[in-house]
Amino acid sequence: MILVRAPGLEPGTKGLRVPCSATELRPHSNPLYYYRALVTLRQPATHIKLTRMDFYELTLCGLHRKLPFKYINKNTRLANFNVLGDVELVEKISGELAKKLKSFKPECIVGPEVKVVPIIHELTKKLRLKHYVICRKSVKPYMVSPIILKPLSHFPKHTRPLVIDGGDKELLKGKRVIILDDVVSTGVTIRMVKKLMDDVGAKVVATAAIIKQGENQFDNLQNLIYLATLPILKNP
Repeated sequence: MILVRAPGLEPGTKGLRVPCSATELRPHSNPLYYYRALVTLRQPATHIKLTRMDFYELTLCGLHRKLPFKYINKNTRLANFNVLGDVELVEKISGELAKKLKSFKPECIVGPEVKVVPIIHELTKKLRLKHYVICRKSVKPYMVSPIILKPLSHFPKHTRPLVIDGGDKELLKGKRVIILDDVVSTGVTIRMVKKLMDDVGAKVVATAAIIKQGENQFDNLQNLIYLATLPILKNP
């Protein structure tokens, strides 16, 4: 590993660790200082060029947040939206979603792990529901007779399975359900949750997300309810 000290970092910051074989370093984990290192193989550390990363400024439910960009490949980057740990934002988002979803008279909220979980929890409370269900990505030790949905053959290779506990199947059967995710881009995850709900006999009355990112380049979701949009940026 090569230890690189970037100019302008706060005192005490150790710098960036760059694998010798890497051609590009992803944004630094420090949320206040994001840098990209362009590395030529076998070059000494003094030849590594560091440039400050950009942020996307988002206003959501009256709150302002700076979202760091992350590269998903060499030419495409996304603004990284994350509500985990942001109590103020979770409260505001769940309140706004409750207003939009109350008329559907849901009996249960369902969503995938993990970033949308605090929103689902707060939304369930605001709608005065007794239960919510989280679809896991693998079978967990607490599960009894789990229900497993494998990705459909035409879905992207990185798509993970969805799993719910057998007890959740009984809970969901015949219930009016709202599917909620944090960010919808391709629509694959929501379509998988919808298929799983159909399999267990639940009635999906609405699909919702906090953020719609891009133009649903994989699936065109109809009647998706969302609070804000984010771009997908392509390098020229």
